[in-house]
Amino acid sequence: MKDEISVRGGPGATFTISLLILCYVLSNIDRQIVSVLANDIKADFALSDSELGALQGFTFTAFYAVAGIPMARLIDGVSRVRLAAAFVGLWSVMTLLCGMAGNFLQLLLYRAGTACAEAGLPTASLSIFADLLERRRLAWVSALLMTAPYLGGGLALLAGGWLLDEARCLVASGVLSGTGLTAWKLVFLAVGLPGIGLGILMWFTLREPRRRQIATAEAVGEEVPRTSAVVGLLVQRKAFWLPFMLAVPFMVLTLFAQIAWMPAVLMREYHLSASAAGLLVGPLVLVLGVVGSLLSGLLIARQGDRAIVSYCVSLMARVACLAMPLSLLYFVPMSLPAAVIAYAAQIFLLAIFTATWPLTIQLLVPNRIRARAIAIVNLTGALIGQGMGPFVVGLINDRLWLGSRLQLSLGCTVSLSLGVAAIAAIMARKGVGDLDIAPPSR
Repeated sequence: MKDEISVRGGPGATFTISLLILCYVLSNIDRQIVSVLANDIKADFALSDSELGALQGFTFTAFYAVAGIPMARLIDGVSRVRLAAAFVGLWSVMTLLCGMAGNFLQLLLYRAGTACAEAGLPTASLSIFADLLERRRLAWVSALLMTAPYLGGGLALLAGGWLLDEARCLVASGVLSGTGLTAWKLVFLAVGLPGIGLGILMWFTLREPRRRQIATAEAVGEEVPRTSAVVGLLVQRKAFWLPFMLAVPFMVLTLFAQIAWMPAVLMREYHLSASAAGLLVGPLVLVLGVVGSLLSGLLIARQGDRAIVSYCVSLMARVACLAMPLSLLYFVPMSLPAAVIAYAAQIFLLAIFTATWPLTIQLLVPNRIRARAIAIVNLTGALIGQGMGPFVVGLINDRLWLGSRLQLSLGCTVSLSLGVAAIAAIMARKGVGDLDIAPPSR
C-alpha cells in the first residue's frame, strides 16, 4: 500500500521515530509537571499528602493502566500512527482542562482523561519501531525512546519551577483578576498547548509501516489473536514472565516515588524555593536519565544474537542490586549535596533498567500480540509502580509522622521496593532458559 513505509530505515523512518519520541517527551512533561505544582495545588484545594499522592500517582496511573489493554488491542490491529496522533491531541485537550479545574474532583477527572490518552503512545511507538528497524538499531532507538521520561521529567522540573514562579508574578500583578486562574493553572495551560499542534502534524505527515514478524517467539498468523493468546503465552513461560512482571513495577515504583516527591523533599526539608528545587534536580533527571538509557542501548547492541535476552535480564538484576544500598541513605541525616548525590545515582541506575525491559518484550513476543504484551507489563508497572509509589510515600508520611518526615517516608518506600525488584530480577534471569533464541535473520 502506498501509505506504508515498505523499507526499514531511511528519512521517512527517521522522521517518524523523531516525532514519536518528541511526543513521548511532551507526554512525560505533562505527567511530571504535577510534582512541581504539588504544593500550590495542595494549598489551593486544602489537600492532605495522601490526596496529593493519589493525584500524582494512583488516580492517574489506574486509568493509565486500565486503558492500556484495550488501546493495545487497537494498536495490534489498526493504523498505529493515526491512533498515536489522536492520543496526543486528546491528552493535550485534557491538560488544558486541568488548567480550568474549579475543584479537586474536576482536576482528578481531567487527569484521569489525560492518563487514558497517554496510555497508548509508548506502546504504539515501540510496536512501530520494531517494524521499522533491524534488531541492532532497534536496541538503540528503543533506548532512545526510553530517555523520554527523563527528558520530560527533567524539563518539567527545570522549566516547571521557572514557569510557576513567572505565573505567580503574573497573578500577583492583578492582570488576571476575575478570571479564576491561579499560577498552577496557568502552567497547565502552557504545557497543554504544544500537543495540539503536534497531534495535527502527526495525523497529516506520518505513514503506517508494514507489520513484520521479527520477534523471537513463535510466529502467529496475520489475523489479530485474542488477548487470551497473549496471556497464554505469558503463562506458558511463567518461570520467566512472572518474576519479570514483578521486577518491572517495583523498579518503576522506585523511580516515580522519587521523581514525584524529591522536589517537595527539597522544598520542605532543605528549604529551597520551587524554582531552586527544579533547577537542582531537573538537570540531574534530564542528563543522567538520558545517559543511563543510552548506555543501556550501547551495552545491549554489543551483545551477540544468542546472548541478548539473557544479557538484558542480567543487566536489570545488576542495576536493581546496585541501587538498593543507595536508597538506604535516605534513612540518615544528610546535607543537601549528599541527598542530591544519592538521588542522582539512583536516577542513573533506574534509567538503565527502564530502557532495558521494553526491548526484552520486543525481542520475545510476536508482532500481532506485541503491543498487548507490553501493555500487560505496563499494567503492573502503572498500578504498582506509578500509582502506588507517590501515594505510598504520602500515606506513610501522613500516618506515621503526621506530615513531618517526608525524606524518611521516601526512604522506606524505595528501599523496600528495590529489595523486591532485585530478588524478582534475579529469579527472571534464572527463568530465561529457552527463551533466549536469536531472531530470524533478514
